[in-house]
Amino acid sequence: MKIKRLAEQGEYHEALAAKARLDALLAKHGMNIDDLEDTHTRQYEIKYKDNHGMVMLFAIMTKVIGYTRTSESTYSKHLKTVFVEATNYEYAEMMSMFSFHTANYAKERKKMLKRLETAYCVKHSLWTERDGEESTPRRELTAAEIREIEEAVKLAATLSDTLYRKQLNPHQ
Repeated sequence: MKIKRLAEQGEYHEALAAKARLDALLAKHGMNIDDLEDTHTRQYEIKYKDNHGMVMLFAIMTKVIGYTRTSESTYSKHLKTVFVEATNYEYAEMMSMFSFHTANYAKERKKMLKRLETAYCVKHSLWTERDGEESTPRRELTAAEIREIEEAVKLAATLSDTLYRKQLNPHQ
C-alpha cells in the first residue's frame, strides 16, 4: 500500500502526514495496521444508492480484485448491496475509491446536466431576444464562461436533429 510505504519510509514530515492519513483511513474502516497484512478473504457487504453507484462499484471492484473475482461476487438489486470476497486491504481500497468516485461523479454529473440543458436549447434554437426590453449591457466573458460555452456547443453537436413541428396555427 503506497500510503503505508510512505508512512514507513518517507521523509520526516512526509511520513508524519502519511501516517496520519493512514490512521484516519484505517479508523474509518474499523481496521488496524496488522489488518493490511492479512491475506485471508472474507465476505463484505457494500451498499450503493442507485444504478450509477452499482456500475461504479463493479468497475472499482474489477480494478481492485480483478474481473474473475468480481464476476464471482453476488448482489441484490432490491437491497442495493453487493456481496464480495476480499482481503481487509482490498475492501479498504474499494471503499476509499468508491467514496471518492461517487462524490466526484455526482459533481461531474451535475455540471454535465447543466451543460446538457444549455446545449439542448442551443441545438433547437429555443432562445431568442426579449421583445420590447432593453438588452442587458454587454460585458467581457471570462475564460471559464468561454470554455463552458465551447463545451455546450460541442455537446450540442452530438445531440440528435429531431425537429419540433408546430401543432397549432392561429391563422388556419
